[in-house]
Amino acid sequence: MAERKRGTTIYSNSDIYNWLAEQKDTRLLDKFGLEFERRVLTDGRTTARMSISYVSPHTEGKWAGKERRYSCGTFPTDSIEGAHLQIEKMDALLTKGIDPNDERDGGRPRVGDGMGPEGRNGGRSSE
Repeated sequence: MAERKRGTTIYSNSDIYNWLAEQKDTRLLDKFGLEFERRVLTDGRTTARMSISYVSPHTEGKWAGKERRYSCGTFPTDSIEGAHLQIEKMDALLTKGIDPNDERDGGRPRVGDGMGPEGRNGGRSSE
């Protein structure tokens, strides 16, 4: 399993609230590899999308080594501790050779899997 990028700090709720208020950096990375991405909502409130990058064990060919994102929720609606627990479960799946997004999605087709207008035909009809 490829080593992911990690920060040096484990952030608390107050650390994230302060970071959201500062309006400086748009991204923050913690010691677990959890990335916080600032989001400004239409009503002016700020939240942070929590996600993690990983390399899928199923990627091959031109997609080999390409990073995927696994969403762990939105701060403050979802907890940082809950996101860290999701990362532990995700790491266990990756160790078994299972892609966490595929496991969570239950095998439903994704864009580019040949389903819908974005599929193999690029939106063109075969007629």
